[in-house]
Formats: sequence, C-alpha cells, structure tokens
Amino acid sequence: MPADGSVTFGGGFVDKKYTTYVEGIDYTPYYVTVQFLPFLEGTLRFSRLVKFDRQNISRVGDRVVMGRIRVLEEKGTRPGVVLGAHDFITAERGKFFNALYVVASKHVRIGLPIGFHLGYGTDAIDSVGHQFVGVFGGMAVAALPHTLLMIEFDGDRVNAGARFSLVDHFQVMAGLQGMDVLIAGASIRVQL
Repeated sequence: MPADGSVTFGGGFVDKKYTTYVEGIDYTPYYVTVQFLPFLEGTLRFSRLVKFDRQNISRVGDRVVMGRIRVLEEKGTRPGVVLGAHDFITAERGKFFNALYVVASKHVRIGLPIGFHLGYGTDAIDSVGHQFVGVFGGMAVAALPHTLLMIEFDGDRVNAGARFSLVDHFQVMAGLQGMDVLIAGASIRVQL
C-alpha cells in the first residue's frame, strides 16, 4: 500500500482481446486512489469504451468502487496480508469488475529487492463479471534504478510488464496482457 495520505491519479488502455466489460471493444480505465489511513485504501475507477455503441452501452461508462484493508503488516519473516473488494456497491447487472480476495505479500532482498505476492479470490458476490477468482500471484523486481519489472498470474492468464518512475511522483507502465497484447498506463502520486 502507498504511504498514508497519498493520492494517486492514473489511467490506461485495455485491449479488446481481454475485455470482459464489453466484448470486442477496447476501453480506457481512469482512477483516483486515496490512502485514508496506513491500513485503508479506497479507489474510484471509471472505465470508458474507446468505441461507443449507442445500442448497447450508456454514455456514462462503468464506475467501480474498490477498497483494500491491511489486516497484518509485513514484519520480519511474516508477510503482510490485505483484504480487498472491487465493484461491491453497484447493482448486480452493472457489476463487471467484481473481486473479493485476500493477498499475502513478502519483500526480500536476494541481490535485488524482490516482492512476492500470493492471493486467493472468490466469486461469492453476484456479478456479471469477476476478477481474481481462485489462486493468483506475482513477483516484482527492482532490477534497475527507477524501474520495476513485474510478472503475474491474475487467475486467468500470465501478464508481464515494467513500471518506470520518470520524475518524482510520475510513473508510466507498459506490459503484455496474456503475454501477447500491449497494455499501457500512467499515474501521478501526490502526498497530502
């Protein structure tokens, strides 16, 4: 989780090949994340279709509320544990990005700083679409200054990417979703 009192604004691009929101259409998610307390994070995300079909989708786009709470802080050999929920407020027919999960994270230094993450998610909440169902996990390596290399299994497919810190508070990300489709994003984080 980011530092207490941080606010992150960001956006990205998701290719239609892996879109569960509306099949066959690319979309751009935009979000704001606020770290309320050292253990509580809230996010509002807005997903906008790149190609608009007046017969099938409203002009407003899909809105998602996400929350995460750290129930155990990483300390010594003990991993940190976070509970998370996505898209838990919207009416059932409007839930495209539902997730209910627990994640354990451990950071070590084996020559380079490495973060390991292992989670389990459920589809217990009624929804049109679910994310992170079953076992998922990933690894992040700070291989170069201002660069984080990442690989993950999101419960459905393997994804890989890199996050670059260009200047203070500004990051860009590029990766391969499903190891075959380009995804990209950028974010700005400010400390209150």
